[in-house]
Amino acid sequence: MHQPSPPFDAQAARRLREALGMAPGHVAYGLRAQYGLLVHPDTVVAWERGRAIPGEQELTALAGVLWCSPST
Repeated sequence: MHQPSPPFDAQAARRLREALGMAPGHVAYGLRAQYGLLVHPDTVVAWERGRAIPGEQELTALAGVLWCSPST
């Protein structure tokens, strides 16, 4: 049976990114370099502002780039 993705916490994602000293462009680069996902920095900003929600694959990759678990 397929497990649902954990809910995305936009504010936590932004706090983690800022705590790591990363700009949205750094996150987008990490998603491409480490996971082969083409995500524009504006998309990262939209996720953090709650205007968009990352898909399951994007959420898992985002957690990897931000050094946290997908449920953080």
